Amino acid sequence: MKIKCLLASGLLLCLWQSTLAQGGFEQYCYVTQQGIMTLVPIIHYQSFTNWYVEARYNYEAAGTYSLYAGKIFSKQGKFSYSITPLLGAVTGKFKGGSAGLNITMDRGKVFFASQSQFTSSSGGERSSFFFSWSELACQPSKWCYAGLALQYTHILQTQAKRVEPGVVVGFSIGLWTFPLYVFSPMGSDRYYVAGMNLRLGSGIVETHLK
Repeated sequence: MKIKCLLASGLLLCLWQSTLAQGGFEQYCYVTQQGIMTLVPIIHYQSFTNWYVEARYNYEAAGTYSLYAGKIFSKQGKFSYSITPLLGAVTGKFKGGSAGLNITMDRGKVFFASQSQFTSSSGGERSSFFFSWSELACQPSKWCYAGLALQYTHILQTQAKRVEPGVVVGFSIGLWTFPLYVFSPMGSDRYYVAGMNLRLGSGIVETHLK
């Protein structure tokens, strides 16, 4: 019921604009070597005036719902970029507030994308943390790309840090993109992330994060 309320809230904010500028749905499936699967759905919307809304489930933690809003600052050209500062609320098994920053850059066939956030817990049972997901890849054709990925997590209360390097390969068919990640590929804790992403609306920038 909570996830329905979260997604409905995000959609209501989207409808505040009279016409859809750009939006999409992303579905990621995390699979461990033990066969444990976790689904992470994301819905996002960008208005014609570059306001941005994003709803997530299972992203910050399992059984957790989050809603973010922010403003996109971008420039298109030989070197294109977008910078999106975000503020959000988190509820469910993890409760608190969050501030994030999405960055994309591309020049020619090379692109960089990063999502980072600081999430503060409102309850003493869970720790506040900083998390970052970054990618650097080359897209030799419109239908495929490949590169490197990196996840970094820092739990503030315990000072525990985790660095997870990985590789990514992705395929695009029309408005659909299908990325596949392997994190810690040489380690015993190797796991996989498979994505199925749909982008809709005008002015779509073909980078797979945002």
